[in-house]
Formats: sequence, structure tokens, C-alpha cells
Amino acid sequence: MPSLHVPGSYKTEFKKDVEIFQFHPVLNPVQKKVVNLNHTSEPLFQEYVSR
Repeated sequence: MPSLHVPGSYKTEFKKDVEIFQFHPVLNPVQKKVVNLNHTSEPLFQEYVSR
């Protein structure tokens, strides 16, 4: 899959969602850990956008 240029607003939304994930009490610990570790990671961001 070719990497595409993503408008800044999408990245802002993504960061907001990541912050919500980090503090979401219901998230399972593994998922929370992955989000914390990858919070600025492009691959995670690309996966999020392509869902």
C-alpha cells in the first residue's frame, strides 16, 4: 500500500483519539500499552487511517 500524504487535521484527530485511548479505563492493558508505545508512530497512524 503506497503511503499517502495525510492532511494535518487528520493527524490532529488521531492524536486526540490516542489521548482518549491512553486514559480510557475500559481499554485492555495490552492495547493501551501498544498505543502508548506507538503514539507518534507512523505505521500505527497509517493503520488507523486505513481502517
